[in-house]
Amino acid sequence: EGSVVDRDVNLTAFGNKDVTVSWTSSNPDILSNTGVYNPSAMTAESMPVKLSVSIRVGDYEYQDNMTVTVKKSNADTEMGGVAFYPFDGEPLVNNYNTAQRAVLKRNGSAVMPSLTNDADRNSKTLHTGFGAAKNESYVEMPNPLKGMELAEGFTVSFMVKMSAENLWDALLGFRDPAREAKLWITGNTYVGYNSGSGNWIDLNRGTNRTGNILASKWTMVTLTASRTDGMRIYVNGEQKPFISVDGEQNGSKVSSASRFRYGEVVDFVRQCSNLYLGYGSFWGSADATYDNLRVYNRVLSEKDIASLYAIETGPRYTTDIETLGMEQVRM
Repeated sequence: EGSVVDRDVNLTAFGNKDVTVSWTSSNPDILSNTGVYNPSAMTAESMPVKLSVSIRVGDYEYQDNMTVTVKKSNADTEMGGVAFYPFDGEPLVNNYNTAQRAVLKRNGSAVMPSLTNDADRNSKTLHTGFGAAKNESYVEMPNPLKGMELAEGFTVSFMVKMSAENLWDALLGFRDPAREAKLWITGNTYVGYNSGSGNWIDLNRGTNRTGNILASKWTMVTLTASRTDGMRIYVNGEQKPFISVDGEQNGSKVSSASRFRYGEVVDFVRQCSNLYLGYGSFWGSADATYDNLRVYNRVLSEKDIASLYAIETGPRYTTDIETLGMEQVRM
């Protein structure tokens, strides 16, 4: 009751094999009976919609009504999407290109990554184990950005829950086995790039703890890389500052993030063969659980990223039904 809706709402998540849930929208053109949001049909910037719910359990039916406010949003979480891995089951396919599949791998004595059930996410998720360098537990995927123009830049975003704080080992990386160049993100939101030939930059290096990703909590991590605006890191939809910067490019030291020419990073990614979880840095793999990996061939705006985070946390709209004072009707 009273919620603001500016994106799709998962109205089907509450049901199961013993519970039948049906919804009716007073204006299905802008918010359908299943929660599909359609701002193009709106005749005002803000419109009220009455949602009626019927929950059937055995011989009983529970009914209630609630009013939400549907608002127009300029955010776009779909345009430019080239990869989405929900990790709901094997084979682990890219929903945008089902020919691209993630492969579970390990080096040395590491454990093999595995799918696990997570109550907080209400779905299967992907777990990688801790491993030092050359003993990584990791996931390899074809780089969906390879060969693209990336005139502006790119974005990667994923949900992660770390079992313990880990400042150094890789969460995500781009790496080409035929080259030494690599780009990575660690649990410290340490973003590093190394060309393998003298150019490199470290943002939030592990020697400077950020506290951005807390252990045992699901966190959305988003990296944008722009040719003109550089790299930015977002945690749960909010941009976080880089508390340390160090690097070198073409023989000159880099002590300010704005002094690095990031077109080099973007060009590396568009030529790179593979995308990884748990691999791609100089160190090992983190003990971490992942969900909903997304890749875009454009730089998402702050509004886009905030909306994406709302989508990741938004489906819990329907859990409030359990606390409502509903009318009980014998069928």
